[in-house]
Amino acid sequence: MSNENKRIDYISPVQLEEFLGRIMVQMKEKDPVKAVNLINSGEVYLSNIKTGWEKTDDITSFSVISDGTNEPHWLKRLKNKGIYVDDLARKMLLSKDFKPTDGMVTKVAIIKVAHAMFGENDPLPVAKERGLVEPENGIELACLMRDKFTNQQFFLMGCSKLVIGVGDLYFYVTGGEDKLTYLGAFEKRLDANFSYVFQKK
Repeated sequence: MSNENKRIDYISPVQLEEFLGRIMVQMKEKDPVKAVNLINSGEVYLSNIKTGWEKTDDITSFSVISDGTNEPHWLKRLKNKGIYVDDLARKMLLSKDFKPTDGMVTKVAIIKVAHAMFGENDPLPVAKERGLVEPENGIELACLMRDKFTNQQFFLMGCSKLVIGVGDLYFYVTGGEDKLTYLGAFEKRLDANFSYVFQKK
């Protein structure tokens, strides 16, 4: 059988499910049967869709703008969007270390580091080689990112485990403890599955 005529048998059910899931996100359609029918009927055509972020090589980048939201208002804002904030993240958000800004544009860059789990590659030197630096206000940045993007959008970026360094902690922006939408914090550790957040100079 030629490469041009490969059958669908060569595609695993997991791959098909992931493919359909990505299409449904772009179509904003929750019913998989309806999504397939709309495409097969010609009512919907797939095209290049602007995502709100860019991917070049191994870096995902986008910008966020702060709006002066203070500590208690962030907690209320995140709660109203159905975002679960764990105890440590809440404590950090309410601490004196959190300093809200207004109108500050942060150019975000997300990288993955191979073999980080085994201590072979620390993400910071890898980031510096690419001209990136640690976030100046990681707590606020975590909130802005969590507020701007859905879990599905993070998934499309390829960031199922997204972390931001804040002192000796990481803010965990996605996933966690079976919460569909989550913002948490934990002690820093290396993990090959993490996507690390830095900012452009």
